[in-house]
Amino acid sequence: MVFSVVRRVAIPCLLAGLVAVTSTATAQQIQWGGDATTSGLQELARFAASQYQRIESGSRAALANERGYGTCDMRAEALQLALPDAARLADLNRDLYFHSFDGQMWQKGVTIDSAEIQPGLRITVYRDPASDGYAELYPPLNGHAAVLIFRGTQITSANDIMANIAQFTGSIPPKYIWAASLAAQAARELNGAPLILSGHSLGGGLAMYAGLKNRLPAVTFNPAGLSRAAFNGLSDSDIIQAGERTTTYISRSGSNVDPVAALSLAGDSIILGQRYVIDLGSLASPLQIHDVGVLANQLQKMEKSAASLPPDQLCELDLGARPVQ
Repeated sequence: MVFSVVRRVAIPCLLAGLVAVTSTATAQQIQWGGDATTSGLQELARFAASQYQRIESGSRAALANERGYGTCDMRAEALQLALPDAARLADLNRDLYFHSFDGQMWQKGVTIDSAEIQPGLRITVYRDPASDGYAELYPPLNGHAAVLIFRGTQITSANDIMANIAQFTGSIPPKYIWAASLAAQAARELNGAPLILSGHSLGGGLAMYAGLKNRLPAVTFNPAGLSRAAFNGLSDSDIIQAGERTTTYISRSGSNVDPVAALSLAGDSIILGQRYVIDLGSLASPLQIHDVGVLANQLQKMEKSAASLPPDQLCELDLGARPVQ
């Protein structure tokens, strides 16, 4: 089936990688595999067009008005300490999109020697055929915790797209349940060794959800926010503690916010925990703002120069945590 995505409206609601929008193009023809997928995307695009101004206004208000707690010096120091891990994890998230392990994977995971990533490094890769889920587990290395990274949306995957739509409408998609189960499995197999969950876009939403359900730390980049259904059955204490374990990095270009995270900033979904907004400078399109590779490059630059930046410049990047209501 053919679905026309009207790009003129700069659709921020096409969650987790479905933000292939510009202000100058007229339309794009994309092939999808089924009436349900096409119908869902059309509904989502219509909603996006009608809600764009509200989301844009809400996200910009959050950038202008929300800040973390504590003195500026304290908040600047916290970001300086977080930047090395943030830059490293963003780089791993970028690399994951370019790995070619799909043909080698079993559902239960297989360990691969990968000179492509690092000589002598053995990672475990996982794929869930039912949901097109993909993740990579990096072992503890050079003093760092093990990292389980979930891949974001593949534009050719109807399952990824339907997971975005289902989460957007307030249900818990099978891919999120798979991610939580996989995180629990990885934690067991590590026998108590520290484990961090991570992901970009849809992958960030998966990491956030899996961390919430398994009491594990998560670091996410321009994530798809969670629906309120994700918090069903959890106490206020559970949610607060999950927020304390979760850190998110959101891209902006001037007053333009990452279109996926903008949904959460505008109140349509929930990003747990500490939020930092990273200005990428002048960029042309929402796709570039959303790109984890561009964000990784900026985080690496900031890591190198953070010690020389004035505290007020760093603490302005700290949006703090928004209470889950």
